[in-house]
Amino acid sequence: MQKIDKELRKIISLAQNECVYECIVYYFNKKQALNYFNNNQIEIKKELPMLNAFVVCFNSHNLLKTAKCGFVEFISSVASVNALIDVSKKIINVGNTCLTGKNITIAFIDTGINPHLDFCIGQNRVVAFCDFINDLTKPYDDNGHGTFVAGVACGNGALSKGKYSGVASMSNIISLKALNEKGEATAVSILEAMQWIFDNHKNYNIKVVCMSFGSEPLGAKDPIMLGAEKLWNEGITIV
Repeated sequence: MQKIDKELRKIISLAQNECVYECIVYYFNKKQALNYFNNNQIEIKKELPMLNAFVVCFNSHNLLKTAKCGFVEFISSVASVNALIDVSKKIINVGNTCLTGKNITIAFIDTGINPHLDFCIGQNRVVAFCDFINDLTKPYDDNGHGTFVAGVACGNGALSKGKYSGVASMSNIISLKALNEKGEATAVSILEAMQWIFDNHKNYNIKVVCMSFGSEPLGAKDPIMLGAEKLWNEGITIV
């Protein structure tokens, strides 16, 4: 049971009926993990190579059985994350700055981005868009939070004659839509977006990743925290 995070242990202990749990399984040995899941007919939903982990669905019996395997480092629950603009806007205090963001790229893991003129006039600074929710190819934002956050960081204020410009108004923008229209997501889509940044940051000169959402931490093995650490180790500033 020590290989299972405390929230997941609590959920299992309180469950009155047999349930299926989406989990993140961190492995020491990928080959052994694959053989085990194949032999036990346990479907792998997603792979997270950055973390040496798989996303799988277990019933409680298979979960407890798997936790005893030597190839397993840890099993984590999949937390939900939410956009928290109603909280963050009360506490953000941004002073004057001369930073422009010129020649660098900021990536936003959020609800998407609308091609607002403050991002596109003169030069389209939205250099990449990837949708982990609906698999669409053109930039959109069905919530608004991602567009707002990108505006605070990168809007050039063109439509307001510079009055409402962002902090880094000349930076390039990458939008990774990992939160749905309600501003909600699971850790899996967030980690997929992190993996995309991990794989592509050198090609796009990504120096900053903005993740303006919150979730309950799961302790030392929290998957979102571990993903952030991996990006930090690549020289990327995490906000």
